Amino acid sequence: MIYKYLQIPKIAKYLFPNSYFVTKNNEILITFDDSPNIKTTKNILKILNNYKIQALFFCNGASIQGNEYKELILEIAQNGHEIGSHSYNHLNLQNLTYKQVYYQIQKNNLILEDILNKRIRYFRAPYGRFLNCSLMKILKDLKLVNVMWSLMSYDYLGDLNLTKKIIQQKIKSNSIVVFHDNNKTIDNIEEILKFFIEEIHKKELKIGDVKGCLK
Repeated sequence: MIYKYLQIPKIAKYLFPNSYFVTKNNEILITFDDSPNIKTTKNILKILNNYKIQALFFCNGASIQGNEYKELILEIAQNGHEIGSHSYNHLNLQNLTYKQVYYQIQKNNLILEDILNKRIRYFRAPYGRFLNCSLMKILKDLKLVNVMWSLMSYDYLGDLNLTKKIIQQKIKSNSIVVFHDNNKTIDNIEEILKFFIEEIHKKELKIGDVKGCLK
């Protein structure tokens, strides 16, 4: 069953107290991995803005090729959303040396900070693979906050019914939810987001912003 892999094991929350797996205020935080994307980012922003929702976008530096992508980064920030680092090449950091991990994080941060003219505060490892002693030391040295999740939407599989079922059955207060801003979610991301927001309202839950959820 895919549900076995939906949520981070509870023990991880105790082994890594400096990482966020859930929010701290009973609200739900929406996050996106793999931003920005020419075909999906603007549509995501439109929906979030229509519902007056703020989210956290984790961005890959290697995908920011040309001014159009840089403009998308700025548009995300200008619409009140937070931008975090998702490494430079989206590699499995558990397989890399200390120097390689440092390069992936620092290079990505420098690119994003140059565009935004502000320091990057939040980080999420590609594929959620953060169990790397070098990575945790680097995050501490660079004063980055490791943001994991409590619920994976599996939107990138392209199975709309599966993602809807996951949302209906697993969403609850304090959730940090992962969606994807990439080519794999082009066909479904708009419907998924609208369905997700409607479910939140039905269950009388509340979506929060980054500062409140990760305080």
